[in-house]
Amino acid sequence: MTATVRAGSSANPLAGAVVQAFPPPSSSPSSLHRSVAPSLSSLPPSSLPLRRGFTLTEILIVIALIVLVIALAVPALSFITGNRSVDAGENLVSAMLSRARGEALRTHRVAGVAFFRDPATERTAMAIVVPAADRSNASTEPPGLEQYKGWKEKQEDGTTAVEYFVGDVVIHLVNDPDTTPAKKTTQLFVCKDRHNSTAHTAPPNASYWGSLDDDEIDTFVGYDYQYLPSGIGAQTINDPNPTNVGAPRDRYLRSGLVLFDGDGNLMHRQYTITAPTDGDTTHLFSVMGFHLRNAPLNAQHVGANVNFPTYSQMGVVLYDEEQFRAAGGSQEDPLNENAAITQAEQNEEKWLDGYSLSLMVNRYNGTLVRGE
Repeated sequence: MTATVRAGSSANPLAGAVVQAFPPPSSSPSSLHRSVAPSLSSLPPSSLPLRRGFTLTEILIVIALIVLVIALAVPALSFITGNRSVDAGENLVSAMLSRARGEALRTHRVAGVAFFRDPATERTAMAIVVPAADRSNASTEPPGLEQYKGWKEKQEDGTTAVEYFVGDVVIHLVNDPDTTPAKKTTQLFVCKDRHNSTAHTAPPNASYWGSLDDDEIDTFVGYDYQYLPSGIGAQTINDPNPTNVGAPRDRYLRSGLVLFDGDGNLMHRQYTITAPTDGDTTHLFSVMGFHLRNAPLNAQHVGANVNFPTYSQMGVVLYDEEQFRAAGGSQEDPLNENAAITQAEQNEEKWLDGYSLSLMVNRYNGTLVRGE
């Protein structure tokens, strides 16, 4: 509706102005919006905004870029984590040596750490080792003579034979061959073959009993193996010729031992790893994989060969296994194969000299010292 108002006075500046009156607003705000703005639904499709997706080519380009970045980053990441893994391996070796030295001090007997490559996991592992006769001794007290059973033919009832199992250690009076006239002396024996006792099977019958020898080393029952980080190898630093006599031998052993005496001091002595006869695969001989050697070595003691004696080692080297294999490294030990060192082994040793982390064991406290 439009109304025109004309003023009666010419002096009025609004004279002749036309005033237009609009209709009152609707009670619904949306109705005003509809009256002013056109409906989107009424617009033609060509005027609507389009949402376009990614084309197959664009997706493939992005995937290719991601793959390229990963390929460039993996070598650098491996280099960084590799260094950290060697450091972690050093810490694990140090902790294992400390545990073995503590065991030697507790029992006042030989104890140490065996380094070997676990065939099941293809990783370098460590195990606590002790004299073979003490491998099942988990007592908190030092193993004195009072802890060993005296050999008996009959049980307490006087009629039932005593059954002995492989690894049982007994004490028995035997003739001392070094005295004239012969005298009786106390000696320890370890059972070699499960049997029921009779007067005929009494020690020192060699068919059933062996002498207790600290040179015979075996795993300590009750201790779990400790594995180095994946991709990190270890070999013990070997001095096979303490007298510097004879041809050069293997300077690094993939399967070796670091031993401490009863006072916790580092030892350098001959040792023997005995081939078991009871089928127990937890013996050190089997753990180190010596039973997998070619016959007849698969049934022969390690370290007992007089032509290639084995001495406990004085340290360990850690290295990147992938780089070691790329340089032609293998998992063979000529010394443990009762063989002389080859040119290939000498090349491996030169590589280890230059590219491995050398860790020497302190003689008096068992700590690790980085070599130059």
